[in-house]
Amino acid sequence: MNVLGISGFFNRPHDLVFEQVDRRFFHNAAASLIRDGVVVQAVEEERFNRIKHSNFFPSSAIRYCLDAESLKPAAVEYIAFFFDESFIDSELVSVALDDRSAPLCTAREIMLKLMEEEVDHRFDPFLRFLILVMQGR
Repeated sequence: MNVLGISGFFNRPHDLVFEQVDRRFFHNAAASLIRDGVVVQAVEEERFNRIKHSNFFPSSAIRYCLDAESLKPAAVEYIAFFFDESFIDSELVSVALDDRSAPLCTAREIMLKLMEEEVDHRFDPFLRFLILVMQGR
């Protein structure tokens, strides 16, 4: 099983669509690739865009993880994101209510659109998203 883990937000340096969202929750963008329960690649986006604590969508980190393992995007079975979809959806609705120029869409729609643009692959809209919950020790 191949799981692509993603952290960060949906803005890209050249495409600041959601400038109004509180970015404190979305710093240190990164991607990881987990194959059969083992982390095989992990890298922060700041290594590529040179922006300390970058919160931009981790496009380069995603491509690096896939390329380093010679894995085609179609082989990704799950996408793991570090926040619950419903939380992000509520934030996006709040932004759309405050700013009528902001698009009204779901986190899943945005994620799939960005993934399609960045890795040139159309993912199934029903692709399973995992929510990773860190447990205190």
